[in-house]
Amino acid sequence: MAFVRPSKFRHVFGAPNKPAECYSGIKVSKSSFDTQFCAVNPKFLAIITHSSGGGSFLVLPLEQYGRLSQKQAFVNGHTQPVTDLAWCPFNDNILATCGEDAKVKVWQIPEEGVTADKPAVELCMFELHQRKVTMLHWHPTAEYVLLSASADNTIRIWDVTSQSEMYCLDMHTEQINSVSWSVDGSQIATTCKDKSIRIIDVRKGTVVHEIKKAFEGSKPAKVVMLKDGKIFALGFSKMAERLYVLYDPEQSVEEPLAEEEVDSSAGNVYPFYDPDNSIVFTAGKGDSNIKYYEINDQEPYVHYLSTYSSNVSQRGLGWMPKRGCDVNSCEIARFYKLHKESQHSEKCEPIAMTVPRKSDLFQEDIFPDFCSDEPAMSAQEWADGKSAMPKRASWREVFDANKAGKTNGTAKKLVIAKSIKINKKTPSAAAASGDASLPEGFALEDLKAMKDTIEKLQKKVRRQGRRIKKIEEVIGEVVAGDEDDDDEEE
Repeated sequence: MAFVRPSKFRHVFGAPNKPAECYSGIKVSKSSFDTQFCAVNPKFLAIITHSSGGGSFLVLPLEQYGRLSQKQAFVNGHTQPVTDLAWCPFNDNILATCGEDAKVKVWQIPEEGVTADKPAVELCMFELHQRKVTMLHWHPTAEYVLLSASADNTIRIWDVTSQSEMYCLDMHTEQINSVSWSVDGSQIATTCKDKSIRIIDVRKGTVVHEIKKAFEGSKPAKVVMLKDGKIFALGFSKMAERLYVLYDPEQSVEEPLAEEEVDSSAGNVYPFYDPDNSIVFTAGKGDSNIKYYEINDQEPYVHYLSTYSSNVSQRGLGWMPKRGCDVNSCEIARFYKLHKESQHSEKCEPIAMTVPRKSDLFQEDIFPDFCSDEPAMSAQEWADGKSAMPKRASWREVFDANKAGKTNGTAKKLVIAKSIKINKKTPSAAAASGDASLPEGFALEDLKAMKDTIEKLQKKVRRQGRRIKKIEEVIGEVVAGDEDDDDEEE
């Protein structure tokens, strides 16, 4: 008899929402770019949409199910197609976007969502990348620190509050395919077109470990850093078969702890990591299934659990933060799956990953403390060398509050009690950027107005400079003509 490894997550099953509780009639971007097109948090769903002549995206409150309204307001925030979206982990009303116009923008989303009367407010914009920006990742523990990766082969770290660049990493010689923060935010792991996996100390700007030729295939590989420092990556073999590898860089960068072929599908496959339960969900573009694995310290380290299958292939997936899951129904993960609905529109279908339990008591073994929406440190503290694990909150409090009818089963209403607005520089951020003399109420809107005024003045100066240059050229020609006439008279 075959031995079956026991696990409390072995029978996790996925259940899609009823059709009436899905989002339909969405014209998702027609771009073939390597992105998920979708980002979600406990309040909002954001989707990159198709638009002619620019880059737009859609923001919907989670409870706004059904077919998209004809009057639905979109955010036309970029001059070229949007490539990625990322919700801030510490403020559910803050969204970062990037696009093929090489710009990174940060938006304040109104509490009730984007409407014609209440549009999204652009808080700041970063323009130092030289080519299209391909991905965004917020720092997991430091407040309002944003990472962007670009086709110019650089990674830049931004302090959103002070609207300044903190670090620029340029150790990649080819296009960056994926980036993952470590749990404490002290390092990042990257995959690159050169087939290497790099572990980088962001603040020192050095490569700590490099796994060369991690995959022999030429298609993009994806990576995620686990909570114990190990590296889980998905890529392709020389024969274009999809496989995963698990490395412990502290032990060896030559031999993986585990390696296994997954299947022979052609689409890029993405990892979604739950550090609380040590589960990695994997989903490929164009696939109709989601596979999940449990990772621990016992060989073979990566243990296959199960597969969620459906009859429609996914174009992209949104991954709900753990605090947005429903503890009352034993939901440990939730995806928002984009798939084709008709020839001209797509549908977004929530899928709940649930552990079947008969008891209605709190299931402590599958709900350890989760990452709260409170940052562990400021951007300046992180820049000064501090490292900290994410702050944790108890699911039991959420469960008890739900039993009393005070929440909707998620941690949304219990934990997110305050709305932090990015409307001024903090003293530490101001000191870091050399603006310690700014008045207390100085707002980002004021900075933006000043920036617009300076840009207009710079354009005016450039125009005047061109006029002066032309005048000097004409004067030079006149003077030269007079000198020629004097020579002829002599």
